[in-house]
Amino acid sequence: MKRLTTLWMHIYPTMRCNQKCDFCYVHRNMKSNMDMSQIVVNKLSTWIPDTFKKYDASQWNGLIFLGGEPLLVIDKVRTIIDEVQKQVSVVCTMFSNCDLIDKIDLEKLRDLVFLFHIRELPLEEIQRRADILKDSSVHNLTFSIVLTDNNLNRLEQLGRYAVENGIRIKTTPLDNRGLDKSYKVKVVEKIHKLLDIFEEHYIQGHRISMSMLFHHMMPSWKEQKSPYTCGYNNIIIDVDGSVRTCVRDWNTKIGTIWDIEEPVVRAANRWSRTNPNTDSECLTCKVGHVCQGGCHYDRLLAYGTYNAKSPFCDVYKELLPRMISLSDKTGGKTSIFHRIPSVEV
Repeated sequence: MKRLTTLWMHIYPTMRCNQKCDFCYVHRNMKSNMDMSQIVVNKLSTWIPDTFKKYDASQWNGLIFLGGEPLLVIDKVRTIIDEVQKQVSVVCTMFSNCDLIDKIDLEKLRDLVFLFHIRELPLEEIQRRADILKDSSVHNLTFSIVLTDNNLNRLEQLGRYAVENGIRIKTTPLDNRGLDKSYKVKVVEKIHKLLDIFEEHYIQGHRISMSMLFHHMMPSWKEQKSPYTCGYNNIIIDVDGSVRTCVRDWNTKIGTIWDIEEPVVRAANRWSRTNPNTDSECLTCKVGHVCQGGCHYDRLLAYGTYNAKSPFCDVYKELLPRMISLSDKTGGKTSIFHRIPSVEV
C-alpha cells in the first residue's frame, strides 16, 4: 500500500438532536437516539491514532464530529480529541446547530474548526451566535448553509455578513431536489449573487474567507486532487462503533472498530464500485476534475443507480468555472478549494 496524503474520519458521537429538520439526512435515516458509550469512546481513543499511524497520512489527518448534535455530548467529543491529539497530529472539525452555545463551556471548543449549521433561525440570532463563536478559540468559523428556499432568499444577507466578519461559507443544496429544475435555477441565481459579493469585496481589498462553497460531499477520487472530505480517503464511525464508507448512506457498513482490518482499503474498494467515471460526459467535462461526478448518494437518490452523472450537473457546470476563476484570480486567497491531495491505495 502506498503512503496516504490525507485521511478523514467522520464521527457520530450521538444520534440525538434537539431539532428535527425535515431536510436532514440523519433525521430521515435515524433509527435510534443513542449516545456513544464510554466503551466506544475509550476504544476510539486508541483506534483512531493507531489507524492514522498505520496509514501514515503525510499531509492531513482530520476528525469531523457531526450527528445528531455533538454539543449534547461535548464531554465525550473532548475526551476523544484530547486523547487522540496526545498521540498524533490531527485537525478536528465540528458541525453544530449552536442551540446550546449559551449553555456549554466554550473552552471545550478550543482549537476546533467550527461549522455553524444555518437553518431557519432569524438573522439576528445567527449573528448573535456567530459573535459568541468569534470571541471563542474556535478556528475557521464557517456558515454551513443548507439551501432551503428561505436560506436562498436571504443568501446575500448571510454572505455579506460572513464576508465582512471573516466567516467562511459552505453551501449545500437539498439532496431531494436535484431533479427540480426551478429549484436549481434559483440556486444558480443566488450563488452568482453571492459570488458578486465576494468579487466586490476582493476588488475593495478585503480578505475573502470561504471554504467548500459547494457541499463537502463531492468525492476525492483516486489520482485526483480535490478539496472534499469524501471518497477514497474517508471513513465514517457510527455511534455504536460501526464503520461505513458514506456519510449519508447507512447501507455502506464495512465492519466495526473491533474487527475491521484495512478500513481505508475496504472503503476504497467500495468507492471503486460507485465511481461515476464510466460516464463519458464526466470524463470530458471541463469541471469534471472538481465535481468528480458529484456525490454518489445524490445520484442514487435521484436515479436509483450510482452509474450516472450528478443531478446537480447543470448547476456545477454553470457555477464551478466562475468559482475556479475567482479562486485563481485571488491566488487561492478565497479558499474556495483547499486542494488537499487525495489518498492513494
